[in-house]
Amino acid sequence: MWKNRILYLSFLFLSLLFIYFYGGKIPYMMFYTVASLPVLSLAHSIGLFVSLKYIQKIDRQFVIKGDTIHYSLSISNESILMFPYVRAIFYGTSAILGMQFPEKSFSLPPFGKIDLSFKLKCNYRGNYEIGIKLIEIGDLLGMFKIKCKIKSPMQLTVYPKIINLEKMLLSSDSPTECNSNKNNTLFEDFLTILDIRKYAYGDSLKRVHWKLTAKAGELMVKKFQHTSEKETYLILDLKKNRFSPEENIVIEDKVIEVVISVIYYCLSSGIPVNLLYIKDKPVKIEANSLSSFDEIYKNLACIPFNEETGLEDILETFVADNADKTNIIAFTSNIDFDLYSQICRLQAYGQNIAIVYVSGEEVTGIKDPDKDNMLRSLRETGVNVFNANIHDDLKPILEQQVI
Repeated sequence: MWKNRILYLSFLFLSLLFIYFYGGKIPYMMFYTVASLPVLSLAHSIGLFVSLKYIQKIDRQFVIKGDTIHYSLSISNESILMFPYVRAIFYGTSAILGMQFPEKSFSLPPFGKIDLSFKLKCNYRGNYEIGIKLIEIGDLLGMFKIKCKIKSPMQLTVYPKIINLEKMLLSSDSPTECNSNKNNTLFEDFLTILDIRKYAYGDSLKRVHWKLTAKAGELMVKKFQHTSEKETYLILDLKKNRFSPEENIVIEDKVIEVVISVIYYCLSSGIPVNLLYIKDKPVKIEANSLSSFDEIYKNLACIPFNEETGLEDILETFVADNADKTNIIAFTSNIDFDLYSQICRLQAYGQNIAIVYVSGEEVTGIKDPDKDNMLRSLRETGVNVFNANIHDDLKPILEQQVI
């Protein structure tokens, strides 16, 4: 565009020189013609702008992560004049949507029409603006561009994927739980022995009651009291990571996928849950059956991670307000010494706590040995730790056996 302007000014200057040296009707006619060209070209572009029409649509507005939607756009010229230059700029050209909406430049003949279509794979949960962001029209001389910003973009909501867990080591006395057998050890009170029975294949040796075994002459194992009578709290960390927006949305998507999958498993198994998080203020959502899941699902699909309050502060407040022992599962992608210390204190107070940590190392490229050491130390103190990377399959991680 700047080259065209310089070229035009050069012609204008030459026409002035022509008048200066020669004078007469022809030089003046040439000068006025050259001088009026920008005005005529701009008026032509404004007229075209009014006659430009477009229609855009998507086949679905609500999808699940991994689905593909179809987007179509039709731009038409309803005038007898030619569009020399049109550029369509779209929402969703960032790395978040994988550069699936490339810019398009074209020209339109009188009463012409162009149809564009794209396939968009929805890789991450969230709410997105898609479609045309800006239409740019150029004039005949290539000196001006008229921009039309689209004030009301189309909205696309991508719901997180649900991992169908066949088991997760959550003990419950509820008969509807599909996994209430001897392998459920995550929430058992190892200080309270409920019963003694004979050893069965698959029992951990840590459950063997050695004194009674010596007296009875056969292996006897301890059956501990399940803690499912206590309330189960799922605590979600919405603290903002200090990474790029593209890296953050990948990490946050994984965290939400884990939370949603655990909530769905619990409710479908008849295990009531309480979801806690900070969103400007403390939020508590109680869910006792699968009928409550849809509301939580829609809420977490678009919830932003933009809080300054860390998980350690939520846990500290929670313990201050809940003196009784409870079952806690904490979900986070942030772990530091303050959180590590708070979890250790909870464990020392007798709280049954598990932590699900989503590592962003695979997308950020930042490796932190201190985090690995803290997670290992938590395991050694008896905290159940589920460690997931961005590209890990969550199913075997969440179904892992805790011994």
